[in-house]
Amino acid sequence: MRLVTSQRLTDDAAVIGLSGDLDLATAPELRTALHEALTERAKIVVDMSDLRFLDSTGLGVLVRVHKKAKAAGGVVAFTSVPGNVVKILEVTCLDRVFPVYDTVDEALADDTGPEPGTDQSAD
Repeated sequence: MRLVTSQRLTDDAAVIGLSGDLDLATAPELRTALHEALTERAKIVVDMSDLRFLDSTGLGVLVRVHKKAKAAGGVVAFTSVPGNVVKILEVTCLDRVFPVYDTVDEALADDTGPEPGTDQSAD
């Protein structure tokens, strides 16, 4: 399945929605979308609610954009992360690098950005 991306801008963030598979064939599309978003906003929220698959190439794109955002004083946060992707983030220890939220609204509401690896769900 191909990757479909959507983008919307808020006052202080770019929200990128992912639908489908993020792999070797589709990673360049995401790279382009994220780099364009970074020129608009320093905070990027990646909504993974409809992401079905993530491979190492896709993960590499996310890490590189994280580094670029961090160098510019920004952040890349994930929302609605599917279980299979949560496992990948945990195994690679990237759950300690990327802030993860349950919803886009939670990510947008957090002005400070969470400490990576902390649970952002409601108690």
